[in-house]
Amino acid sequence: MAGPGPIKGRVKELRRRRHYTEAIGIVDQTLTRSPNDASMCHCKALLLTDLGRHDDALAWYDRALELRPGDIGTLRNKIVALSLANKFTECVGLCDQVLIMAPGDPAVLNNKGNALRKEGRPAEALDCFNHSLAVMPNSAITFSNKAHALCDMSRYSESIEWYNRALELNPNDMLSVEFKAGALLFCNRFAEAVECYNTVITSRSSEDATLLCMKGIALGRGGNTTEGTRLIKRAHALEQSEVTISGIAETELWAGRQSTSPTAPPTSASGPLAALSVTTAPSTASPFANFTVHQVKLFTVKEVTVLLEQIGLGAHSKAFEENEITGVALLELSDDDLKNELGITKLGPRRTLLSFIKECLKNT
Repeated sequence: MAGPGPIKGRVKELRRRRHYTEAIGIVDQTLTRSPNDASMCHCKALLLTDLGRHDDALAWYDRALELRPGDIGTLRNKIVALSLANKFTECVGLCDQVLIMAPGDPAVLNNKGNALRKEGRPAEALDCFNHSLAVMPNSAITFSNKAHALCDMSRYSESIEWYNRALELNPNDMLSVEFKAGALLFCNRFAEAVECYNTVITSRSSEDATLLCMKGIALGRGGNTTEGTRLIKRAHALEQSEVTISGIAETELWAGRQSTSPTAPPTSASGPLAALSVTTAPSTASPFANFTVHQVKLFTVKEVTVLLEQIGLGAHSKAFEENEITGVALLELSDDDLKNELGITKLGPRRTLLSFIKECLKNT
């Protein structure tokens, strides 16, 4: 009978070759003979994680920890399984426990940061990534994670700098290239965004509807609405998703803007603004009912002013242009901002716009 060493070596090789079911069979045979073998319990948990059976994996990590309490390697892998199982609160809690045992562990800090991001706590996540970088200052993964957190906080210009640092160390990190493209899009750096999307699209073996759609949006916002519309429609034909539906809505917004006379606005809007009528007073139906938060966040300054025209607040468009109010900024405006920063002194228009924004925020 083979000893523990050869068995573990065989399991490791099968795992490397992704023969997970065969490897689990060998582990199960070993556990039948030695049910209290903590390392085999750990091996089974790893293999179940590889198979995406995260709840089963967690049960085996717990079994391994019963047999070998406080084992750092097992705890680290359990943290990963908790994150993959979307158990982010438990993941953060276990990270905190491990950090007491191993203060400043970069891998654990990164995992905690990612779990905090998933919980919608990007500022705390950023702290974790900064602490990790203090210990390991040249980690491409941590640079990228920090950039993600900065994006979550709408700090897009800073995020681009950190994506660049990550890509200097790992130029083949296509996920960072893709997220960098999104950040560039928010910064109105459309040509650079298109270049990034091209890089990611070229790296894929098959067409990706989301990437095609986002490249189309970048092209359209950069002025090439014809090619942008073509790509978005192609993406929508491949897959009808929230992203491609948003893209189609944007093409209709472009079409409506192009057909609008600069001296005589149309009596009705097309596409996603079709429910709106340009009158001297805003429509009683909220225009934001037609948009998701994701869509509005992608609005350029010009598109925000088009929207203001459609809801009867076009008189204030100049102030929004001068203050460079994009869709992201629009959704964060307060009554004080509207009154003191944008000069909307009358209460009625302020209340109208704030109610529209409130309704839009419901459309996640």
